[in-house]
Amino acid sequence: MIGMTSDLTGNLLVEGSVASFSLVEEKMYGLSLEGKILSSFTGELANMITGNLAIHVSEQEVSTDITMLRVMEGKTKVE
Repeated sequence: MIGMTSDLTGNLLVEGSVASFSLVEEKMYGLSLEGKILSSFTGELANMITGNLAIHVSEQEVSTDITMLRVMEGKTKVE
């Protein structure tokens, strides 16, 4: 989960199964990762998505900043 502040505020949550993120990683980089390294990739994927969103909205003259990434695994609750 990554927070967004300034003109555009809220949280961006990228949710999926381990198998889904593993498949995306394999298609992007040709590797099959597990565990902590797959978790790290998932965080980087969220950063890429959010960074591109921030660039796109800034081109529309909407100011936004992103906060530090928080990777949550297992059964978690977002409040």
